Amino acid sequence: MEMVSKSAPDGYTLFSGPGSSITVNPHIHPKMPIDVLRDLLPIAPMGQFSALLVVHPSMPVKSVGELVALAKRKPGLVSFGSPGHGTGFHLATELFRVRAGFQATHVPYANASAMLSDLLSGRVEMMIFSAIVMAPHVKTGKLRALATTGRERSSVMPELPTIAQAGVADYEYTGFQGIFGPAATPRELVDRLNTLITKVLSLPDVREFYATQNVDPMVMTATEFAAKVRLEHEKWGRLIRDAGLKPAS
Repeated sequence: MEMVSKSAPDGYTLFSGPGSSITVNPHIHPKMPIDVLRDLLPIAPMGQFSALLVVHPSMPVKSVGELVALAKRKPGLVSFGSPGHGTGFHLATELFRVRAGFQATHVPYANASAMLSDLLSGRVEMMIFSAIVMAPHVKTGKLRALATTGRERSSVMPELPTIAQAGVADYEYTGFQGIFGPAATPRELVDRLNTLITKVLSLPDVREFYATQNVDPMVMTATEFAAKVRLEHEKWGRLIRDAGLKPAS
């Protein structure tokens, strides 16, 4: 991101990555070498995705309401895993915890294999993670899915309610990928790139591939995308403060 921010604003050097790089990292990594909102310019989104809330089958819960009630009866004893402090899935779970009003113990992992192994063995009881990764284990009964995290039901498991539909008001976690350029990129270049990226997202083979990954194409103008980035930046900043999360060392 730093390299892109210092590159010539000619439309040829761009940053492609998860929205959390822009909306979350500044709150978790206060010593970042750039101000992402000032030094990078949102050009176009590429796709968005929701996740699954799952528990180990040993947990005596079969709904979001039962999980919340159990966690409230036993504050801090329910543990949840994530792929690391400040990652999107960590914050998705913290948002669930804060909105539902319970305490839980966060167990961050540096290795995704170890994280999944501990979840499947019951060493951690709860997790919000990629639907594509979790769905096969749900179908074999190794995990129990309770809800999805998006605003609407997931096409991967449409029988599941969203967390908001299950009773946790104002909850939504939808990750996204986007393309950003240097802040001084001229508007005509930004608009041209946005138009071209939007055309790519409409291609049938791109849409078919996205569907296999539980990703929905995300189409916005550059102005709309910039507004979304700022709103997400504010949302996660408030959550990090409200949840008392410490910056990464």
